[in-house]
Amino acid sequence: MKGYDVKVRLDDFKPLTWRDLIIPAGINFKELDTILKILWDFSGYHLSCFTFKNSVDVVTNEFPGIDFEPGDLNSKDILIDSYFENNDKIYWEYDYGDGWSFTIEVKKIAETDKNYPVIKRFKGEYNPKDDIGGVWGLKQMIENNPDELTRFDMESVQWDLKRYDDDFLFEMW
Repeated sequence: MKGYDVKVRLDDFKPLTWRDLIIPAGINFKELDTILKILWDFSGYHLSCFTFKNSVDVVTNEFPGIDFEPGDLNSKDILIDSYFENNDKIYWEYDYGDGWSFTIEVKKIAETDKNYPVIKRFKGEYNPKDDIGGVWGLKQMIENNPDELTRFDMESVQWDLKRYDDDFLFEMW
């Protein structure tokens, strides 16, 4: 089965923080958004969107009470495949107030026997956290209150990603 070997990097943050994984082909951007929220341990109660290095398209996730901007594409309607095959960099923004920004580097098309994402490796022990002020707030928390942050637990996150296509997970977001 076809998939994509990607690196998802937290932008504008040191030390470098990223997750390498294989994402199955044939999913839509809403599913990708859910995968990324699980991967980075976000609650999912903020707006998010995808933009692309080689396209002016904006793929936006539906959110109760918020209308799409003119020209935005609905994440439920758009598969990732053509964008992943025509863009080596895809950008995901989560929580416009905190301004979490991530770069998804598409390294190559890969074969996978899994219908769920598989984490290969990671760097960076802390996850971002909702409503802490973006990367500046994360830096402050690491320096002053690291016990209030969630540490990345690859085994636990992989378990959640293995079940990402279950209906109850999508209803969370």
